[in-house]
Amino acid sequence: MSEWRCAFGFPIFYRAVYTDNSTVFQYEIVGILLEGAGPGALPGRARAVRGTDGFSKYVMGDRAIPRNLARELRCLPEEELIRRLRDTGLEDPDLAARRLEALLRSGRAVLKEAALRRVLSAAGEPERFLARALAAAVTCGGKELRRLTTEEIADIAEAGEDPESMALPESSPVLQESAVRTTAPSSRLQSSPVLQESAVRTTAPFPCPSHPSLRIFGFSLDFFPGCD
Repeated sequence: MSEWRCAFGFPIFYRAVYTDNSTVFQYEIVGILLEGAGPGALPGRARAVRGTDGFSKYVMGDRAIPRNLARELRCLPEEELIRRLRDTGLEDPDLAARRLEALLRSGRAVLKEAALRRVLSAAGEPERFLARALAAAVTCGGKELRRLTTEEIADIAEAGEDPESMALPESSPVLQESAVRTTAPSSRLQSSPVLQESAVRTTAPFPCPSHPSLRIFGFSLDFFPGCD
């Protein structure tokens, strides 16, 4: 198994959850997850809203989920996301959750710390875990989003069978790079009133659009530009 890392986005979510795990057509699954349409409501709904070809591009990693749609999904109650997951004909939620958990814990599927903690806090509750993972995955876009290689797709499908095999070796340059990027800020920065204010305002890992934007050193931070 090769050493790789990829931002946790919709392509990884879809491959991990639905590979050999549903008999529903791909465009129907994507339409149900993103649009909330019930089974049988597509492809008419898909053509009217985004087109079945557009749905496949979300799975391939050729197109990011629109930011306004990502915002809507992140603000939905978890029970609604769970309902949508059930409507997709998911056959084994436990397997889907095991795959995703192995990818996230191994560091191969990369997610920012706050979002990662929220997703993993639901480990042991497969449907809730998958709902939180979906809410996190749809925000991946921009330069972070890319196509998965054939080998990566194969690794994702096998992640639930042998989670330990997904672990990157400690000597891996990929893992070392990750450690450098996630180094904790200095104690001086941690004591900064501005940083403390940021921590208070961002306790909700998946903020709704109604949350006020945060300004630090004169710059406005958008909560939805990429993956978190």
